[in-house]
Amino acid sequence: MGAEPEPRRRLVPRLSLTDRASHPRLRGGHSPQSLAAPSLVARRVTAARCAFRVAARDRGELTVDEAGGEPLGDTTRLRLGLDLDGSVLRFRYDTSPGRRPLGPALDATVLSDEHAEEMEGERIRALGFTGAFVGLWAWVLTGGGLPADFDEATYRT
Repeated sequence: MGAEPEPRRRLVPRLSLTDRASHPRLRGGHSPQSLAAPSLVARRVTAARCAFRVAARDRGELTVDEAGGEPLGDTTRLRLGLDLDGSVLRFRYDTSPGRRPLGPALDATVLSDEHAEEMEGERIRALGFTGAFVGLWAWVLTGGGLPADFDEATYRT
């Protein structure tokens, strides 16, 4: 007889719609470079023209990190979005006075299987392409599983 297998660790639910009634709360997980325990809730992009919008609340200081960061003052609610129009991808943010672009327009054609995996020497850094997704990702540097609270997340074609 071989050694007894280790008991499976109980998975902690990362997404809750009940902690804040009908509002998504996502507990932070590992970094995007990790191959285990991400805190990701997403859907596949299925149209050449679509928009995704998310509104989030923050417990600390909010900044939009574009060329050094732009402090957003006393704002506690931030709306982020993206618009895909064929081969053009644009990101935006809104703190209530209106939408503002976040960075330049990007080439969305790189979101294809021709750009499938990234290598670092002989090691795979990122796995092959499974399609473009939009969604919510909560990443906690301390590993403490702190929550990210969202007011809404909308995908439209």
